[in-house]
Amino acid sequence: MKNKGILWALVILLMLHAEGFAQTGASAHLQKIRNHRAELAAFFKSFPKGGDLHHHFDGSVYGETYLEIAIDKGFQVHMKTLEVRPGTAGKAEGDWVDLASISRTFAFAELRERLLQRWSIRNFQPGFLTPEAHFFNAFMGFIPIMLADVKRGMQELKQRAIAEQVLYLESIFLPMQLPSLPASHENFNAEMIKVGALRDEAAAFAVFDAYSKVLGFETLEQYALQHNAYVDSLHQGIDTVGFSMRYHNYVVRVFQPSQLFRDMYAAFISADASQWIVGVNIVAPEDDPVTQRDYWLQMIMYKYFHRMYPNVRYAMHAGELAPGMVKPEEMSWHIRDALTIAGASRIGHGTDLPWETKYLDILQDMRTRQIPVEVNLSSNAFLLGVARDAHPFMLFKQAEVPIVLSTDDAGVLRGSLTEEYMLAVQWFPEIQYEDLKEISRNGIRYGFMEPSLKAQLLEVLETKFEAFEAQYR
Repeated sequence: MKNKGILWALVILLMLHAEGFAQTGASAHLQKIRNHRAELAAFFKSFPKGGDLHHHFDGSVYGETYLEIAIDKGFQVHMKTLEVRPGTAGKAEGDWVDLASISRTFAFAELRERLLQRWSIRNFQPGFLTPEAHFFNAFMGFIPIMLADVKRGMQELKQRAIAEQVLYLESIFLPMQLPSLPASHENFNAEMIKVGALRDEAAAFAVFDAYSKVLGFETLEQYALQHNAYVDSLHQGIDTVGFSMRYHNYVVRVFQPSQLFRDMYAAFISADASQWIVGVNIVAPEDDPVTQRDYWLQMIMYKYFHRMYPNVRYAMHAGELAPGMVKPEEMSWHIRDALTIAGASRIGHGTDLPWETKYLDILQDMRTRQIPVEVNLSSNAFLLGVARDAHPFMLFKQAEVPIVLSTDDAGVLRGSLTEEYMLAVQWFPEIQYEDLKEISRNGIRYGFMEPSLKAQLLEVLETKFEAFEAQYR
């Protein structure tokens, strides 16, 4: 019995030695190549990546795919404004041209380039439009095309993820199709704006209760279930062995309060009733005047709906700001309120962390409650001008806040998750191979998917790491 115990101890030591050797080999190789972009690209293209937890579906599909869809679906393009519309919208005349027809001519090469630049940051040149304005304007150009063939976009993201060794995508997905609000609801706008200015939680909840009755649960539930049925149909065939995708409903923070509240109510109803929709997010520029006026009110709305639907989880864009975008005081509290009032389960971006009041308390709270930050390096560099040592990445890392690397909008930004890992290595010399493995694992650990799937994907990820590291023994 004693000899058997000694034998088992030796086996365990050998296993640990082998694992440590493999990790040291991969780690040493990374140190050797960390200043060589081509070698980093080859390394990280095959590096196993747990998941991308912060990406917008519409902004993640590449413009080339949208162009293919537009041609196949009979879209027209306005040659001066580059606006697109379905062929059923009217006869192609004047400056309107049928895309399928022009795609067969020599003029198409120039048009194609103009459209790709309109729909992304490809060859972007600073001018009258700021990078942020150009970025958000891009969406208005391709959203009609995206809605014409959502499934093709999903398949593109799936195949690219598999090629990049990404096991899981959690996508900020599709807008719910809801009717316009009647003019009579303007009264609730005024009341909400008033209580928002006063920051009176009790008064806000009273207005919300009254407005919920006007909206009617049954009416919103019908739209929510229709949305869920559509997502169910789109999801068929997406999950495969070693790859899965889940979705977030989203609301738009620059809408007036009555519409935002109605949309958020429907989004929570939908997520609470869906197998595949696992969260509710909030999008659009954080420096918009409506967002600045209503930010506290929006956090209170999340708190209100969390009480109604405690099982619905949500990540939240918060602190996606940089000096010069807004007045300094506007950068002092957004992450804090997303955590303490709204109760966000994950923070998206968080770039204004150094400017937040008592930022150390925020870090301690995130560490204690294990609330991860979704870091989008390429996005933050382009939209906000926050890059390298101006980025709070190392503040989160040193405080032991869980970090997840993500892409935000890979199609508009012309990037990939592979490049996000490359940037982390290039910008932050302190980051080591083991740190990147933890970041990769976090992409699954902090996903909102069902526990059984999480356990399965974590097991697959470890198997992939073993195979990856074997190359460097």
